[in-house]
Amino acid sequence: MKTTPTLIAAASAAILLSACAGHHHGPSAEAKLAPTKGHTTTGTVVFRQKGHDVEVTAHVAGLTPGAHGFHIHEK
Repeated sequence: MKTTPTLIAAASAAILLSACAGHHHGPSAEAKLAPTKGHTTTGTVVFRQKGHDVEVTAHVAGLTPGAHGFHIHEK
């Protein structure tokens, strides 16, 4: 069947291109959260540039139940 080599080549190209797309990362920064006196909160906050936006991902442990928030300083 003559379409088999073409199909294999197309599938290989698609796999290689999708792998390349997953490895392109913009600038990023990570902040480590350390507990202060009398508290146990720890974790990390990661900032990743995605085009014109910034994705913020936080992993935090040791918070008391309830609503919490945070703010960001530029410097």
